[in-house]
Amino acid sequence: MGTSRIRNISLALALLLLASEAEAAVSFNAATAATITFSGVSSISQSYTLAAGTGNNCAVARVMWISSTVTITAISYGGSAMTSAGAAAQDASGANVQLFTLVNPSSGSNTLAITFSGTVQGVVDVGSFSGVDQSTPVRVGTYTTFVGTTDAGSGNYAVAITSDINDLTVSVATNHNSNLNSTTQTVENIDNSFNDTFGSDHATTAAASVTHTWNDSTSQNAAIAGFSLQGAGATSSTPMTPTRTLLGVGQ
Repeated sequence: MGTSRIRNISLALALLLLASEAEAAVSFNAATAATITFSGVSSISQSYTLAAGTGNNCAVARVMWISSTVTITAISYGGSAMTSAGAAAQDASGANVQLFTLVNPSSGSNTLAITFSGTVQGVVDVGSFSGVDQSTPVRVGTYTTFVGTTDAGSGNYAVAITSDINDLTVSVATNHNSNLNSTTQTVENIDNSFNDTFGSDHATTAAASVTHTWNDSTSQNAAIAGFSLQGAGATSSTPMTPTRTLLGVGQ
């Protein structure tokens, strides 16, 4: 077999190997996710149905609760414990937001259970995503929070989340006002059941950095948390480096 043909075959095989380990793009699985509201309780346990995924699925719980001292001590879906994406963000009025993930969640209707360290009121929803890395669903170093009032009196609260073109960023927000809305990304839910509003969204378009901007038209206390859902394959083993196999003519 000629040397040139050997080179071509070796390169073709290497390219196929690289393609097979390419990172998948993350996608949202439904137009919206239902909210659950709760008040005067220290735990909830309710049935919740996630939208069906297409593979490498991940559930993301977005929780808002009102208390300056109470924390979440446990959260699960379908009997499987969810993992915190980062510490809760708390605004000056005592409203908190926090995000949790669960890879390969049970399909269909399952129980969403949350235990708090004390009595609270609040809102939770759970988004369904596909194409997510099953080993490290939260891209390392991307968890971001904002606590404060609006930027320069503009009525906007913004967080810039480091990401990747194959990822999808998500955020959860709360403020002490009923006019909260996401102005730059795809809104999943706005819930005004309490004085502190709940909002959840995900990126409309993937990019290396995505800004999530929330607006309430006034200057109110607010808290936002967000991160980048990592595309499947991002934490797989390092692909083999393409090499050219040189064989003598006639070998």
